Amino acid sequence: MADNKEIIRGLQATLMVDNREVVRGLQATLGRMEIALGAIREAILWTSEEGTVIWCNKSFDTMVGLPHISVLGANVKDLFPLENQSGPISFDQHPCQKLQQKPVLVDSTYIFRRNEEPVTLEISGNSLETGSGEKFIILTIRDISALKLSQEELKKAKDCLLYTSDAADESSR
Repeated sequence: MADNKEIIRGLQATLMVDNREVVRGLQATLGRMEIALGAIREAILWTSEEGTVIWCNKSFDTMVGLPHISVLGANVKDLFPLENQSGPISFDQHPCQKLQQKPVLVDSTYIFRRNEEPVTLEISGNSLETGSGEKFIILTIRDISALKLSQEELKKAKDCLLYTSDAADESSR
């Protein structure tokens, strides 16, 4: 009987050491993922079903202009108000709410005002459900302001070229 107790104690000690090593390995992996996700240009936002920020990367912190600690736990409705071409959108039109009805949001364009300056964003996302029924929203947000500006300038140049061409045709007649 004493031998069995010794064997059990030995196994328990081994399991405790193994568990500590697993936990250290997981912590190191999470730390590396945090660094990697913080280094990408696109903003990533992870919220609860109610819109509470669970996690975001450094790009999102920068986008909203707040320190990370202030972003975590905040409600996306207050933290990340969006507009479309017509003006501010109601929260039921916010991507986080849209994803409640439709599990995938594909590249929708919105405007976010950072210090009153409009920033054009392309937002896509997914809603996820865990095995326990908990729902999450994940948004990927890309600043496409420079692309939009380039497109507008290209259109102006094209219009100007067409106008110049039409004027030249008129004068040659």
